[in-house]
Amino acid sequence: MITTAQVLHVVGQGKQIKASQATDVSLYHVVSSGQPIASLRAMQQLMGFTHKEISEMMGISESTLLRRYKASKQTLTREETDRLIGIAEVIAHGMDVYESVELFKQWLHTSLPPLGNQKPIELLWSSIGRAKIKDILTRIEYGHYS
Repeated sequence: MITTAQVLHVVGQGKQIKASQATDVSLYHVVSSGQPIASLRAMQQLMGFTHKEISEMMGISESTLLRRYKASKQTLTREETDRLIGIAEVIAHGMDVYESVELFKQWLHTSLPPLGNQKPIELLWSSIGRAKIKDILTRIEYGHYS
């Protein structure tokens, strides 16, 4: 089971909230208050995502992403923060299953038959896609993936 602390670590917020204080309620407050653009950059750097990949996941143009990175004090909207946290949940789950950022990154870029031969990274922009990816990761975790 993925913890709130693991999710917050993915977006670079793990040190701000103690593991004992990291609950679903604290995650709700993170989303409702919006997150600094630095949280998105932290996830991008952790995973080695390109600007194109991260802009597609977040549903914003690459030029807007770069402009917002440059104005580093910007805050993500609630909707953007919600999407960021949703993606971070998938990443935390994948890193837990694969026990390696590198192995999980390789998996994200691999075409999978259960996804219609799409790569998991191509589905991270959608809540439905993220749910499907989490389902596959759970099956891998419990040895039921074929």
